[in-house]
Amino acid sequence: MSYLKQDATIDEMLPAISVETISLDEYFNISGCTPDLIKVDVEGAERLVLAGAAELLSLPPGRAPDWIIEYAPQNCTRFGYAAEALIGMLHDYQYQTYWIGGEGVLEPTQSPPPWESSGNFAAVKHRPVL
Repeated sequence: MSYLKQDATIDEMLPAISVETISLDEYFNISGCTPDLIKVDVEGAERLVLAGAAELLSLPPGRAPDWIIEYAPQNCTRFGYAAEALIGMLHDYQYQTYWIGGEGVLEPTQSPPPWESSGNFAAVKHRPVL
C-alpha cells in the first residue's frame, strides 16, 4: 500500500522527486472551471486538500462541488489530526455529510461509520427548499 508519511525518517524515505503542484482554488481561479464532483484519496493529506479549496468550499449551493473523500483515521493520525476534523471542516462550509456504505447506501455521519477501518464519505450542499 502506498501512502504519504509526513513524519518519515531519512531511512524510510525514497529519493525525492520534485513535482509542481497547484491548489484546487488556484486551478479554479486560473481555469474558471468549477468541478461538479471532487474525489479525494490522498492517504491522510485530505485536510491539506480542503485547506487549498476554501474558495470552492465557499461557493453557494448549486455551484459548490460535491465531494467524495476517503475516511481512514489511521492515515489522518500520521498527519496529526483526527479524521472527524474533515467532517467538521465541511460542516463549517454548510456541507451535509454522509457515509457511503455497502452498495452505495448513504448514511448521515452522525451515526458511526459503516465499516471497521476506512471507507468514503460524501459531502454535498443542498439548495434550500422553498
